[in-house]
Amino acid sequence: MFLVKLISAFAYIGLGLPDAMLGIAWPSMRREFDVSIDALGWILASTFSGYLLSSSLASRLSRSLGIGWLLIGSCSMMTLVVAGFAWSPYFLVTVAIGFAGGLGGGAIDASLNSFTAHRFSMRMVNWLHGCWGIGACLGPLLMTGVIVSGYSWRWGYCIVATLLAATTFLIWWTRSEWRDSSEESNSPSNNSASFRTALLDKQVLGQCFLFFVYTGLESTVGQLLFTLWTEGRSVPAGLAGAAVTGYWIAFTLSRFVMGQLTTIWSSKQILTASGWISPILAAGIAYPLFTYMDLGCAVLLGAWIAPMFPTWIGLTPTTVQGDRASQAIGFQVSSAAIGIMVLPGLISGIAVSYGLECIPIALLILAILYTVTQTALLAHAKVDA
Repeated sequence: MFLVKLISAFAYIGLGLPDAMLGIAWPSMRREFDVSIDALGWILASTFSGYLLSSSLASRLSRSLGIGWLLIGSCSMMTLVVAGFAWSPYFLVTVAIGFAGGLGGGAIDASLNSFTAHRFSMRMVNWLHGCWGIGACLGPLLMTGVIVSGYSWRWGYCIVATLLAATTFLIWWTRSEWRDSSEESNSPSNNSASFRTALLDKQVLGQCFLFFVYTGLESTVGQLLFTLWTEGRSVPAGLAGAAVTGYWIAFTLSRFVMGQLTTIWSSKQILTASGWISPILAAGIAYPLFTYMDLGCAVLLGAWIAPMFPTWIGLTPTTVQGDRASQAIGFQVSSAAIGIMVLPGLISGIAVSYGLECIPIALLILAILYTVTQTALLAHAKVDA
């Protein structure tokens, strides 16, 4: 089991690497493909479509193929997709490859989250999601290093494709342990709920809404606060950039720290503390009492919202009926992806029309909405105090 945990950590890092590289590579990519800045939306939409489809169907696929072979197939696809980005001669080919990447990424994300939620402790689930944060931090650094060294952006994707190929081999090498360890069996008793039954479960629907709001909050902080600070509040670009970087570092480190704290605090205590502190910090961003208080609150907000996603993933097998847990995790991951795609864009559109100060107000509303929803879900779920 130690080897499976280690490979899971590599897989989560591998998931994080390409997610954050595109933003660094895009200026070079668009010049080479001779497309406009907003053409990035075509790649994102294509990737999102594939991700949404495969993450929703991951539970059904894992029952048919076995979670080990699903991970092998998905990771192989991701390897070919990242290599395809490095090879692609035309922009439209890159868009098509993005859809395949979404299919592979969504299947890995949902199935790996389901596997870890069923088989590992809450501490390990938090640590593994922290590994995703490591990948998300290393991806931009890797691509930046490649570009500033004078090499093509394609070499960055070549390096990541090699790492994903190694991860695929490791999963294949230990495939029997993944199959035997997973809760995803072909037994009707384990997975008897239909797609529709699981989706219409009130607890599942509530958690899907929770993940939608959470990832919208998380991504809006990371994507829009730099614009608010530099263009709306006259914060120096270097300081604003450092604060955003600090937000992601605090976010990543917190998952390791909170994972360790699960040996002292219960999951309900961690979620409750995060839920009540987050709106206070969001209020500090919206209405700072002194200079740069909003920057400090943003960094702290990263630390306090970080455990929400992995903790709820880890609780899913105990908060919904057992025959619906695997389906529920797939729906949660899909809802999270929708939150990332929809809410930052919606909030930025509102900010364009009504002013940049709408951004922190929207963050405060999202934080409050998250806390209210989470409180209601915890009150009706069987979660240890």
